[in-house]
This record gives sequence, C-alpha cells and structure tokens, in this order.
Amino acid sequence: MKLRRRAFMLIMALFMVTFIAVLALAFLGTGAAAFQGAQATRLEQQALALAYSGIEDARVKLERDPLFPPSAGEETKFYSYSETVRDLTSGPVVGSFEVTVDQTYQDSPYFLIRLLSIGRIPNSGKEIKKSVKVEIDISPNDRRVGHETDPNPNFYRIVQCSEEGQL
Repeated sequence: MKLRRRAFMLIMALFMVTFIAVLALAFLGTGAAAFQGAQATRLEQQALALAYSGIEDARVKLERDPLFPPSAGEETKFYSYSETVRDLTSGPVVGSFEVTVDQTYQDSPYFLIRLLSIGRIPNSGKEIKKSVKVEIDISPNDRRVGHETDPNPNFYRIVQCSEEGQL
C-alpha cells in the first residue's frame, strides 16, 4: 500500500512540475509580447516627436526668415525640405523629418500657411512614420470682431493641428 501511495505522489509531483513549467513559459511569452508592444509604442512616439520638431522648425523659419521658403515663381505654392536628426550624446542618426510648406491660402481672405511634417524612424528594415498637419495664422490683423485694426496676437502661431499614423 505504501508503494502505491509513493508512486501516486511521484506522478502527482511530476504533473505539478509540468503545470508550473507551462505557466512559467506562458508568463515569459506574454512578457516578450508586452516588451515588443512597448518598443513599438516608443518608436511611434519618437516618430511623432520628429514630426512635431519638423513643424516647429518650419514655423520658426517662417517667422524669422522673410526669404523662407525660397521663391520659385508665382505659380509655385509648395516647398519641401527634409532634415536628418542625430542623437546629441553619441551622434548616431535617430531619424528624419520631411516638411512641406503649402502657401495656397497665404493671401487674403485666408492668410494661412499649411504645413505637413512626416517624422521617420528606421526600424530593422521597416520605417515607422507619423505625420502632423497644421495651419499657421499669418494675418497681420486680429481676426476677432471689433478688433480688426489691432495687431494679430496669433501671428505665426498654430491655429489648427491634426495627427496621422502610419503612412
């Protein structure tokens, strides 16, 4: 009788060890998936930050440089440029942004400049992209009713913004 009890306990211990091993492997598998998800989210946020840095780069150039964007004739309403962004500490390429300046609505009655910036992060053969579209107010006068003769408090400020995911 004791021998049967020992054999039963041995089989039961074997099942318990197998069950615990399966649980441990499942736990490790979900940890790896969670890590990959966190890594993808981090890369998407970096691409979005690069897109916003492109918007701010173009906005400051528009505000401070009267010759930006360079003129290519009256009929040309679009200007595009791109820049590579490097890490400050070690110098490797982090990503890049590409900005398109749309001057279609820069004249009266709109007084708007549209910017589209695409942030790009290289990721093991696949590129992560995020885009940001904004409209910048370039009206010399205030748009509020009753304040039309006042200077515009939103001059060269973003008045509308939207984000987009993978392109």
